[in-house]
Amino acid sequence: MIATELPSTSSEISRALRDIYPHVGRFERLLLRWRPYICPFHKILARVPPDSCTVLDVGCGIGIVSCLLAIFGQQSRFRRIVAFDVSKDAIRTAKQAKLRLGNSVDFQTVEKTSPWPEGPFDTVLCIDVIHHVRADEQNGFVARLTSCCHEGSTLIIKDISPTPWWKAIMNFLHDLFLSRQLVHHRKEQEIASWLEQLGMRVIENSRQDQLWYSHYLIVARNKSS
Repeated sequence: MIATELPSTSSEISRALRDIYPHVGRFERLLLRWRPYICPFHKILARVPPDSCTVLDVGCGIGIVSCLLAIFGQQSRFRRIVAFDVSKDAIRTAKQAKLRLGNSVDFQTVEKTSPWPEGPFDTVLCIDVIHHVRADEQNGFVARLTSCCHEGSTLIIKDISPTPWWKAIMNFLHDLFLSRQLVHHRKEQEIASWLEQLGMRVIENSRQDQLWYSHYLIVARNKSS
């Protein structure tokens, strides 16, 4: 797999995931084929600053975003990509991902109450994690995300939105069926407000809806940067 720049369309990412995860089962392959059409991975990748050298992927699942960065990062600019999740099964799948020679991601299983990998990190990613965190713990979770950001770091959060209501229902049913988990929606304006209170400068808070799924994308940096 030879690539010099990050993929910019859902179809490109769908094809890439087929090559990255040849070891998964038939049902999982079907999900991976269509997931880029309901989750704006290409827009997430486009927000990673070109001068990033170290990346932390919080709640990485099977490592989709980290693997895409490792493979498609221009001239393999990422010296260190660390990705972790609480799910041992997800990390096991992630570690079997097919990467090019010279590309690597440090996949780790981290328990909910355990310390996170140590930085510093230029970019911190949190993709579709917050809605899995209990509502009364979300503020503290966001604070923990910002604690990973040193001066000049970028924090990228993508999650599902509670509006409009009918798209929120589709997100709820999606997670209930596939993840067997309840969704704890949080409005993007609240997340952005928390970040500002924690000393981050929100430079983007945008809607990124795809099909009948409602997403928001928040990009924040230290106010001093």
